[in-house]
Amino acid sequence: MTRSPDMPKAVIEAAPAAIPAAAVPVAAGAASEPRPDRAAPVAAALDPQPLPRRIASQLRDLIIHDMIKPGERIVEQTLSDELGVSRTPLREALKILALEGLVRVYPNKRTLVADPSPAEIKNMLRVYATLEGLAGEMACENRDDADVLALRGYQERMIAARAEGDRIGYFRENQAFHLRIARATRNDTLIELHKTLNLRLHRIRFLGIMRQSDWSSVSAQHAAIIDALEARDGQLLKRLLIDHLDAAWVRAEQSAQAARFRSRSDTDDA
Repeated sequence: MTRSPDMPKAVIEAAPAAIPAAAVPVAAGAASEPRPDRAAPVAAALDPQPLPRRIASQLRDLIIHDMIKPGERIVEQTLSDELGVSRTPLREALKILALEGLVRVYPNKRTLVADPSPAEIKNMLRVYATLEGLAGEMACENRDDADVLALRGYQERMIAARAEGDRIGYFRENQAFHLRIARATRNDTLIELHKTLNLRLHRIRFLGIMRQSDWSSVSAQHAAIIDALEARDGQLLKRLLIDHLDAAWVRAEQSAQAARFRSRSDTDDA
């Protein structure tokens, strides 16, 4: 397993926090995405999660933020040594990530980071966009004033992050924005399906936003989405969310193709 220089060597003490806003921003059109700094660990006594879930959270962040590459083999002994944990909770953590579709475990006990094909990505994006549209309709039926207020807060922080060139901060608020719309449906089944698919697409969306150049139009789309939710116009919100994601996925797929090309080039150079 080829280790990234950013791979942590310390013992996992707790699940990492959200991607820090202090990570290095990238100018529009930059050739490669930034490597966010690992969030400082929290004292284990403050985290009630079982160890396998804390390990899974750590590995999930490394995978979805492109610090462990798609197709990379996970060697349990090497990883357990680097993280300072035993192989038993590590295996349980990998089972969690396998259920989320972030790693794939094969019969010969090999575990690889998932590397979905362009066709698989396209299929996931299509389902995700449909799910977001349905979430928009249901959110208009069930939302309360706190949901609208929360979305306006995320929008304000996205605008501030854009002004500061903080792409990672923008991405964090953008993720929270869409997850909050799903939460506003008050439908546990939709919320869970949305969250799971969001995780599987997280890396692709991350790379897409790192290369985003048209910030003003996206901001206007977010504003229109909030207005439609406040007006409880389910059909309008459904259309806005699907159109919003269609544009985002064009960038995401371009980023995925670029990432796959660089990965092949790195292999050839090696």
